[in-house]
Amino acid sequence: MADNVKNRFKLRRTWYGIVSDILSQSGFDWDNTKYMITIENEIAWNEYVKSHEKAKRFRFKVIPNWDDIVDLCAKDRAIGLGVENALDADDIMSKETNEEEAIHSVSFDLEGSSSATRKNIRPSKRGEKEGMISSMKEVAESLK
Repeated sequence: MADNVKNRFKLRRTWYGIVSDILSQSGFDWDNTKYMITIENEIAWNEYVKSHEKAKRFRFKVIPNWDDIVDLCAKDRAIGLGVENALDADDIMSKETNEEEAIHSVSFDLEGSSSATRKNIRPSKRGEKEGMISSMKEVAESLK
């Protein structure tokens, strides 16, 4: 995955953490029409941002792709096996692809024991990887 896509994902993951923490508080909600946080009580908001400085910039921030960010970044808050987000999944799939290519790399001798005619055959995972890259590019474009 390109560095700029990873950096955008990290930024959106940070946003997700901040905004989801805000939304977990009583009196704060999400407006699906305005694509922003709504506040029932301004005093409660002021108290919240005193202890959560990074939250302050999200008071009037419009985030039109919040649903996409949630889809990409949300994961169970539980600690345990199988908890992952999109970046975790990409790292895991890349490692698995490399391991499978190493396992499925087969050498065989076409003409006796002559090393000059030895061929390596690898099953292609390129199509699967290109599909993932294409999907991540679409997500990156939607986050611009």
